[in-house]
Formats: sequence, C-alpha cells, structure tokens
Amino acid sequence: MKEIFKIIIRLYWLIVPHKLKGICLFGESCSKHVFRILENQGTKAGLKALFYRFKVCRTPFLIRKNKENNQYEVHLCNGDVVKEELINPYHLKKNKVNSK
Repeated sequence: MKEIFKIIIRLYWLIVPHKLKGICLFGESCSKHVFRILENQGTKAGLKALFYRFKVCRTPFLIRKNKENNQYEVHLCNGDVVKEELINPYHLKKNKVNSK
C-alpha cells in the first residue's frame, strides 16, 4: 500500500504543472512531506500526515511575530502554531513586506 501512495505522489510531481500546485504554507511541500513520512514511518503515518496537511493548508492562517523570541509564527485556525523554521520563506517575505 505504501508503494502505491508513493507512486501516486511521484505521478503528481510529474503530471501536475508547477503553476497549478500553489505555494505551500510549509517550507517542505505537502507532497514531499507526505512522501518522506511514508518512507520513514509507513502508510498509517503517511495518511495521517496527508490528511493533516490537507486540512491545515487550505484554511486561513495568521502570521504573527512572537515578541518573546522575535521570530515569526503561523497560527492555524485549528489552534496549532507553526514555528518560523517550518514556514515557507515566501510567506515570511510577503508578511514582512505587508507589515511595514
């Protein structure tokens, strides 16, 4: 089963044009993250990672600067907080420009 999901992800990488994929909130794209989890932790963990990423990537989020450590964080609508090192630099750069 794990190999089938990995083949599907590889086909996605080959078939879907880059322009249609959008810009991922996370530094590691959702498909690369799920592929890595599938390889390292197995099918169950990979599916869990897929559903989590799909759920949080398509919901509104807020980027805030943490005053304690002076780093940016993404606050997801489900209450999760994503630290700066896991955020796609595109969103950080966009947020810094908009906050000036």
